[in-house]
Amino acid sequence: MFKSVSFILGTLIFASVASAQASEKECKKETALEKNLSELEEVTKKVKECPAPTKDQFFNLCQNLYDKEPYDGSGPFGYAYQENLWDISCAKATDSLDVAKVKIQTMWNKHRENFRCYNTTSAANEKNIAKFSIDSGFTVFISEAVKKYNLDMNFKDPADNKTVLDFLKDQETIISNTPPVNQAKITEYRRLYKMLETGGAKQAKDL
Repeated sequence: MFKSVSFILGTLIFASVASAQASEKECKKETALEKNLSELEEVTKKVKECPAPTKDQFFNLCQNLYDKEPYDGSGPFGYAYQENLWDISCAKATDSLDVAKVKIQTMWNKHRENFRCYNTTSAANEKNIAKFSIDSGFTVFISEAVKKYNLDMNFKDPADNKTVLDFLKDQETIISNTPPVNQAKITEYRRLYKMLETGGAKQAKDL
């Protein structure tokens, strides 16, 4: 009888401890969830407060991209244009990549049609920066935009009413018909086309 009572008491004590531990874990989960929600609300607030980039800011970014200007600060960047991109998106060097991506995507979706570069010697003069990065031979930007930041390239550039895929196709045709044919550039343009297409990019006729 004594053993039975002891067994029952032991079972009840174990169940109480287990229940308390489970409750404690649930509290911790809720605390973590509340923390994540708080951080998300803060990011959303910062995104909404971020001012529209100025023409000078766009110009500086395009110029740094064209010059392949290296970054000389202590932030997580290799090139100066990358810091420019984060700045105009109100992303901080201390932000995680996930937070920075949300800010950069928001800026891009709002202002991509105005995000143009000016260089009279470029076939992408006054066109979107994605096209400018391709024509300037510095394709790090377009690769980073698609692979790192998942920026949407499915929009018609007001400058020519064409998408980035249209630009690549048009330029490949021009290069193919201009001797001496630059086969290396054609190969690179086809690689970029495939990368963009795999990421869901389309030609204007398919939008």
